[in-house]
Amino acid sequence: MTSSSSDSDRRSQKPRVNIDLSHNKSIPNPPPTEEAAHREINITIGRSKKVTTLRSDEGALAEFPYFRARIASIRYGLHDATIINLTFEDIDPEGGTQVWNWMHGTTVKECLETKGEFGLQFRIHAMYVVAVEWKLEYLRKKLLVACREMLESGIFGDIHGFVKMMTHVYSISPQEDQGDISDTINYAVKYYPVSKWWWIIKHDNEHSFYRRVAGLTFRNLDELVCTKCTLSTKPKHHGCIICGEKC
Repeated sequence: MTSSSSDSDRRSQKPRVNIDLSHNKSIPNPPPTEEAAHREINITIGRSKKVTTLRSDEGALAEFPYFRARIASIRYGLHDATIINLTFEDIDPEGGTQVWNWMHGTTVKECLETKGEFGLQFRIHAMYVVAVEWKLEYLRKKLLVACREMLESGIFGDIHGFVKMMTHVYSISPQEDQGDISDTINYAVKYYPVSKWWWIIKHDNEHSFYRRVAGLTFRNLDELVCTKCTLSTKPKHHGCIICGEKC
């Protein structure tokens, strides 16, 4: 009887299957089924009177790990027919819309088509903020490449404004992106005469985050500026623009 019971137990047990999911570590959930791929997703961006609502289907968003994980966490326990609504109040509607367009096939160049240099800088900044929020690493790299191409072509006349914009981008970006951002700011030195913009940077704001980052990112300016403005000098009337310490 013991032997028969043991044989029966062995027959009822299913063989164990080992599945290697190491290639899929960055995407914690499987893609949606064919039926689920067509379910509607609504994204609301902005707050107050500046609000934009974008619509897509789950299949289009499944390619992006951030959205795939977030949708899966909301879907858990809900009926399949439920429409998901995602809200991002702190994202600028223009930046969110352009990133949405990029996620659905529009090129970065097309997303950045706008009138005026100020409008271009604003759009780059707005898109980059969204790319950080939605963890779109590839888009962040594409935006930095676009910035370098624009620097080469001389599109940015207000280099001070460009550096200020990129400094904020630096402050909100993950550490792995900061080296590329710093290099992009330094890239401007190759294409813009220092004498035309260096004097615009204020040296009298002792605790300015902008000034400290500018000192670090313009580390190669010692060979390009006069003794009075050199980054290695610590003037007595204010602190060092790199470390903030006074003489």
